[in-house]
Amino acid sequence: MLHQPQEWLDGCVDCRKLVVREAAQALSQPRGSALRDRPEHAFAGWRDRETLSATVACIGRPLDETEPLEPIDMTGHPGRRDALACCQTTDADTRLAADLDEESDLPSRHAEWVHLAAELTVELEQDGSQPVRYGERLGAEIVNHVNECTEDLDRRRPIGATSHLRTPQSGACGGASRSEESPMSELETGVATDRAGAADKPVLSSRTSRAAAGWIDCHEAASLTDLYREDYVPKAFRWVDPRPIWQSRNDRIARWIDDPTDDERVRWVEAQRRKGVDTELTVTRYAQNTTLTFIVLGDPGEGDASQYHVLRPALSKADEIDFTYICSDVIYPAGDINEYYDKFYWPYQKLPGPIYAIPGNHDWYDGLHGFMAHFCGADADLRPPQSSKTSRWRRVVRDRFWRRPSEPEQDLIEEMTKLRKERSDQPGPYFAIDSEPLLVVGIDTGIQGRLDQEQGRWLEQISKVPKPKILISGKPLVVDAREKTIPIGGSGSVKEIVDRPEHQYIAVIGGDIHNFQRYPVKLDDGRTIQHIVSGAAGAYTKATHKIPKVEAAKCGCTEEEFRCYPRRGDSLAAYSRLYDKRVGFGRGYLVVPYQQAPAIMRELLDGNVEPTRRADVDEEITQQAWKAAKRITKFPGSAQGPFHQSFSEILDWNDPPPPLFKSFLRVEASEGEVEIRCYAATGCKEHQDNPPLEDHIKGRRQGDGNWSWEVVLE
Repeated sequence: MLHQPQEWLDGCVDCRKLVVREAAQALSQPRGSALRDRPEHAFAGWRDRETLSATVACIGRPLDETEPLEPIDMTGHPGRRDALACCQTTDADTRLAADLDEESDLPSRHAEWVHLAAELTVELEQDGSQPVRYGERLGAEIVNHVNECTEDLDRRRPIGATSHLRTPQSGACGGASRSEESPMSELETGVATDRAGAADKPVLSSRTSRAAAGWIDCHEAASLTDLYREDYVPKAFRWVDPRPIWQSRNDRIARWIDDPTDDERVRWVEAQRRKGVDTELTVTRYAQNTTLTFIVLGDPGEGDASQYHVLRPALSKADEIDFTYICSDVIYPAGDINEYYDKFYWPYQKLPGPIYAIPGNHDWYDGLHGFMAHFCGADADLRPPQSSKTSRWRRVVRDRFWRRPSEPEQDLIEEMTKLRKERSDQPGPYFAIDSEPLLVVGIDTGIQGRLDQEQGRWLEQISKVPKPKILISGKPLVVDAREKTIPIGGSGSVKEIVDRPEHQYIAVIGGDIHNFQRYPVKLDDGRTIQHIVSGAAGAYTKATHKIPKVEAAKCGCTEEEFRCYPRRGDSLAAYSRLYDKRVGFGRGYLVVPYQQAPAIMRELLDGNVEPTRRADVDEEITQQAWKAAKRITKFPGSAQGPFHQSFSEILDWNDPPPPLFKSFLRVEASEGEVEIRCYAATGCKEHQDNPPLEDHIKGRRQGDGNWSWEVVLE
């Protein structure tokens, strides 16, 4: 640990000799077997908390000066949970044991990946001493990472200690040059500009800050132990385990054999009408409100750390909200009626106001029994008899394998429902919430992303209400840089209704895809409708680096107008760590350093995506990082291969070191004005009560009735 400045001079060695010697060896020797225990490999940015024993900090000075090395005990450092975060070296022998442990856990169905490390070693030996891209050689790469290391240590130096770790010539983390006018605090922990009223105010955002993304200065992961129920033992929810796959089998049956969702939805809505709910399926308790404020949680219900890490950030932004809206997939894996305790009631008991929701495909895997009981207070016995036009053999096969709803455990249900003081008692699986400034319309897209004819007629009718509207849908209408179709009963589509000017839709929020995306779609008549994807409040984070360049011809929006969280570069860096751990046995061959990832994404998208963080703009790309990125986007197989179709599910992580890249929305509406903010849940303790702001837009109604939009967060 760092104590006093004078202690830094003890055991002083020549930093220049270390850098020059390692650079010379790197340029003169093959980079194969030696790479795994060489400092340049450690500098690639991969960290391993189990094997880290000691680190050495090198002071980044000009090569004609002699500077000290300082041993630092980092074993228990709470902010370095994956090894080698910042120029930290470790003994190669201990890593070999960890490699063997990882190898032994490799699933047999991915046996072809076992040979990946050997193939990579051969490639590295063949590469020899090739220079990195843009003419950058390994010696300079080491110097860059030495600078990064010194700045990281400088930030962790005790208050009052004199800095011996930086010079005006030092680069920002990763080696980007830095001038006196651009201090490290702006480049590394810098702020975005959020224009609020007449004055600009700084905010924390991953768009401009590596610290806000969670890459640096995240000294401790947020603790969850006080958030869990006392007798609840959370189990990591994994999408490659057989049990959730089997419990979700209704998805495959619905797609391959027969989908009863439309018929069952009609039965549930009829049961609600027989119960006496409003036939217009509209919540009117806010009808006289001149303002309306709510938060949106998309696809939350895994019940593990990935869901609970969103709680504190969401509660910190839940002041003065009228309600919470869950957008799609309330309970994983199959919406079971008895699994709401620790996936819904307990975690959200402190959220003010009622909680409304629209079901996702996973909530339909028990026939919607759990959802209708907990959100609508529905009585299944009031449903009319089943009727289906499906052929007899399809019904027989479907009924043979279809997952039946669980028998309700009444005592458990009574206990859990006491945790929510305000019940929503929403009228149905699709419904509207009325207020003076805004009508919030929610639709149920079922398993396959479609509406039955009855719901389509209701949507057409409710859309005629003469006031601005936000549509909340189980599936997005624009996602991954292209439009998606949600058909209505074989005739028409949801987007056709949304796009009509007389219906006054100003935004569409869709779940199902587990990240944040925003597309300001321009229509032919000059109007702009904000299409937002918000499904990252708990389930695995969906990779954004797979999103292609955004083009107006495909989705009505340009790359410059598009926003996403995580940023593509951060997504690439985060998934490369998982990819290396699962496929490369943690040796670091497949790691893309977070400093270089934004520049790599710029190259992969033909120079059309410029890094937004100033510290990332001038980053050079090493050959190792470039090859790792190409493997992640292409290997093992083509981009259309089975692995990449389920890339995020296979590499899902539930309790990793930060950053986690979860998110949620806060919507505020008043007469003629709507603001939508996207907040991040990084998993860092520093951010749990002050979540970074990733997007902020404000819409205002103009004199002609159309809405103009301002991007408030620059």
